[in-house]
Amino acid sequence: MQAHQVLNNWDELQADSLKRLTGVNWLAPRGKIGPGSNPASEDANGQLESTMLFQQNQTSTWKVWNLTALTQQWINGATANCSEAI
Repeated sequence: MQAHQVLNNWDELQADSLKRLTGVNWLAPRGKIGPGSNPASEDANGQLESTMLFQQNQTSTWKVWNLTALTQQWINGATANCSEAI
C-alpha cells in the first residue's frame, strides 16, 4: 500500500471513490496519481510519501505510516494540507 500527498481539496464526509467533494469528481476514479504535483491534472503527487506491505490473511497486526516529512512541510507552510475539511 502506498501513501501519496493529495493535491486537491476533499472532505472526508463527502468523498468516495468517484467524488472528492459533493458534485466534484476526482480526476479519475479513486484519484489520479500523477508523475508530478500539478493539481490541475493530478489528484495526488506521484512521489511516494510512505509505503507499507500487507500480507494476505494477516490479522491483528499494527501498521504505521511514516508521514513525518510531509507533515513538516504542512507545518512550515511549504505545501498545503488538502486533506483538511473545507
